[in-house]
Amino acid sequence: MRARLGRRTVWHLEGGHRWAIGCIIPAGARPQRSAPRCIYGHCGPEQNDSSRHVRTGQAIVELTAHSRRILEVLLSTQEEMACAGIASRLGLTARQVQYRTPQIRRWLAARNVRLTVRAGCGLKLETTARTRQLMRLELKRTDIGKRSLTRAERAQIFSLLMLVAPGPLLAKQLAHEAGISRNTVLRDLVAVGSWLTAKHLTLQRRPNVGCSVDGREGHIRGAIADAVLECAGEEALLSALDKRLGRQALQERIRHPARELVQPILQSLHLPQVNVVIGEALPVELTDRAHLMLALQVGVTLFRMRQGRHLKTVRPHAENLKAWRELDVAQRVASLLEGQARVKFNEAEYAYLVRCLQQAEARHPITHSVAKMHEVGRVAARVTACVDYLLERVSLYLHPSLRDDDELRGNLALHLAEVLGRDGPRPAVINPLLPEIKRTLGHVFRSVEEAVWAHPELREVVDEAEAGYITMHVASALERLRHSAGLQHRVLLVCNAGAATALLLEARLRSEFADIRIIGSLSYLELTAQGCPEEVDLIISTIPLRRQRVPVIVVSPLLQGEDVGRVRAALLGEAASVPAVPSPGLNGGAVNLSSLITADVIELKASAETWQEVVDRAGRPLLRGGLVTLAYLRAVKDVVSMHGPYMVIWPGIALLHAPPAGGVRRLCMSLVTFERPVPFGHPENDPVDVAIMLGAIDSRSHVPALFQLIALLKDHSAVGGLRSATDKGSVLRWIAHYSA
Repeated sequence: MRARLGRRTVWHLEGGHRWAIGCIIPAGARPQRSAPRCIYGHCGPEQNDSSRHVRTGQAIVELTAHSRRILEVLLSTQEEMACAGIASRLGLTARQVQYRTPQIRRWLAARNVRLTVRAGCGLKLETTARTRQLMRLELKRTDIGKRSLTRAERAQIFSLLMLVAPGPLLAKQLAHEAGISRNTVLRDLVAVGSWLTAKHLTLQRRPNVGCSVDGREGHIRGAIADAVLECAGEEALLSALDKRLGRQALQERIRHPARELVQPILQSLHLPQVNVVIGEALPVELTDRAHLMLALQVGVTLFRMRQGRHLKTVRPHAENLKAWRELDVAQRVASLLEGQARVKFNEAEYAYLVRCLQQAEARHPITHSVAKMHEVGRVAARVTACVDYLLERVSLYLHPSLRDDDELRGNLALHLAEVLGRDGPRPAVINPLLPEIKRTLGHVFRSVEEAVWAHPELREVVDEAEAGYITMHVASALERLRHSAGLQHRVLLVCNAGAATALLLEARLRSEFADIRIIGSLSYLELTAQGCPEEVDLIISTIPLRRQRVPVIVVSPLLQGEDVGRVRAALLGEAASVPAVPSPGLNGGAVNLSSLITADVIELKASAETWQEVVDRAGRPLLRGGLVTLAYLRAVKDVVSMHGPYMVIWPGIALLHAPPAGGVRRLCMSLVTFERPVPFGHPENDPVDVAIMLGAIDSRSHVPALFQLIALLKDHSAVGGLRSATDKGSVLRWIAHYSA
């Protein structure tokens, strides 16, 4: 049902409110038609402070920089000023002044101050000197905190408004509320259309009717959830799950500048009630982000059902609904919602709830072990084969010791068991950290992505977002290689995502700080319910928290450079709760292959009878240069004895290594060829006639050189040249070619 209020359309929605663009009006209330009154109390009949409100579109309307300067000129005089005169004082054109006059007039009208415009005369404010002074003070107060919306922010809020509105919206309505021209709105709608297209929706623009969104109901619901998340922000939405939070407190936490528009839409989703239902119905504990997204999706579902927008058909892949293992949980959720919200779920709505549940990531403990491998169940053989393949590939590019990391093996098995064990269609995976992972862990991500795409089964089930989570597991293992003992400070981790995030953050902290003891990891919701444990000295969180009894440091899950500095300051008692700050990345100080393999560390046509002698001969150039000690050669032999001949990574080629330890004095590498091949016991790649020994000092500095080495080994001509070489010069030329 639609009514008219002044120049604005008012939609009657559920929840006892009438919603207009820019305001919420309680049902039954009448628009005030009394004489205009100045909010400063000087331009109309006297009024008390309770009536000092801002009307008509102030939710979005804020002055641009030019409009602010023009208004300041008008406030400085009581005389009429021509547009040309204002323009000359400000270095603008008269047309620019005329263009911004409507926005200034709307801003003044919201404060019940009149701006008169007379043709041939100019502009004049009709108000008292006291009101002028108060408006100048307001402009100063809001100079930093208030601003007009950017094009991206307008596109965000326009998208949300059109998705939740029961009918079309006119461009002139959006222009009036945003304080911009109709042409600017039309340009903004191009960005809105692109955003909707990415959500598999279409922006319908009909002259004299308005703009609306067309598409499948499931896609519309997903787009509403995404738009609410973009406009409100994760912190505000997590807070909105708490029914004790007041409207004012919620509005202050909303990220988008048009908070007064976002808040009523957020409240219409009834997230606190949905949160209670999910807590009662779900048998497993979800990550904070998964819990939030599930509550948001269910809230949007109720919102659309109350608007009469029901799913009417079951998609083909959901016809065998009873086979879905999440169906029981979906039925419990639907039963509770039907009793509280007075809605009726059909089979299609059940299928939609099932898909929402499939996207929810269950929360795992911080640490896993191989003993938990039984959890992979019926997909154990497939999972084990995929994990072995992944570790074999990524260890080539990152660090050979990754294959020996049992914790990494167990974590990947649990992660891939969930991925490979999904029945039916595979829901889209959301990884909000993916851009940051690509930027700061690019070398790890590329290695994982290449390994995934080289495996036929993994290529079908692991998309880019899922590869990001696998990258975090691998990065955790790389950080453990740098871990040292000696722990003192007791630290609690608060992570709003899943196991991969917590694992990576813990590993990064352990690698950077030898004097901390991580006592556990909680989600935001767990910390809110349980409170901070008594034995904690410091909280390190990936999301801003309310004030705690101990210092709180907010960091990126990838623990970048600025984060490390602030954590170190906190351990020294010098920090407060401050937000995360980006930093350059993890790849500083890297060297290439030609700087490691020089003439001094190359030996050609050496002789050896056993694999132990191969290790000794490969380590001799490094011992001679003082780059490693005998302890490191013993460590390499121990690894081969314990884990077998997996170091034979290519036919006839062994990459000898051990974990970074006290036996390596400097990052180094040697290359030795043998006159007669020596067996290592590898079923496919024996015997070995080329041995390369790597001495790594950490988990990162050798990675570029290792990438270049693998590229060289993939070149059959280069490998043949190494084997047949009789002088070091020819070897160095091949090395230089792949070091460029």
